Amino acid sequence: MKMWARKGKKKEYLTVKDLQNILDTCKLRLGQIDEVWPNIYIGNVSVAQTKTALVQLGITHVLNAAHSKKGSIGNQGFYGKDFEYCGIPADDSTHFDLDVYFRPAADFIHKGLKAPHEKVEHPVMPRGLRSLASPEGGPSRYESPPASELHRLMWTKKGSDSHHMDQVQPRIYLGDMRAAKDKRSLQAHCISHVLNAADGKFNVNTGAAFYRDTKITYHGVEAFDMVTFNLTPFFYPAADFIKRALGSPTGGVLVHCAMGLSRSATLVLAYLMIHERMTLPEAIKAVSANRNISPNAGFLKQLRELDNELQRHQGVGRCTSKVGSGVK
Repeated sequence: MKMWARKGKKKEYLTVKDLQNILDTCKLRLGQIDEVWPNIYIGNVSVAQTKTALVQLGITHVLNAAHSKKGSIGNQGFYGKDFEYCGIPADDSTHFDLDVYFRPAADFIHKGLKAPHEKVEHPVMPRGLRSLASPEGGPSRYESPPASELHRLMWTKKGSDSHHMDQVQPRIYLGDMRAAKDKRSLQAHCISHVLNAADGKFNVNTGAAFYRDTKITYHGVEAFDMVTFNLTPFFYPAADFIKRALGSPTGGVLVHCAMGLSRSATLVLAYLMIHERMTLPEAIKAVSANRNISPNAGFLKQLRELDNELQRHQGVGRCTSKVGSGVK
């Protein structure tokens, strides 16, 4: 694709927005390492530091674009005689001047491609890492991304964050305790089921009795927003409740806690993983497109464990069609 178009005799280059639109058309699922050009791989810090995987892929040169104490730590001593290393101390910041490294980096890549069958691996940390690619390019063992990379997928919704309730998937609403207590609004949104992830005397103490003058079906989970609280035993019962709520063609479900950020978000993510067959990163992206969420570190760890467990049983061919599809 040409990066410029002629207007009269003058070249007009594409704008940054045009280039971003081109990048956004990519629908491929990212791996921890992907071959983007013959013998050239782009990968993340995890695979860059797994020398056995690099050897299996036939990689002989490593270009680290995040060479620093705070970035992807690596040097020639780490890689030894099996690899040739080049480190660029770049920051992923709009203010960082990377163009001074274009020529040296290009020369290093060119050098790595000179010999036949050599491959260059470039350990940039992409936002949507998935599973480690196999040498044959086929499916391999999935591993849920670390929390640091999952956090990058969260809090991406722009605009006001003052909504008490947002539709994060068709007929699935995520909200706070104020939304849960506004019965008129629940009826207006055709909410037939309410899942309270902060049930109990010392939480959002509504209960089934609060909704007895409505046709709403209630389910309570007495959870606390603490990193030490084990929410795992509630994943499947909550997911099944949401699934039953959606069994009616007109039914809708509100999943809420106190703020609609941690406990309730965790249960919605678990539902998407269990019944919609999404991976954890896919579920986070799907929900975050419509509401900012922030499961605490303990819940995120439990979701990663669920992600790995489901992947082992279901394989890598899980649903991705809903990722990125906004809900109006």
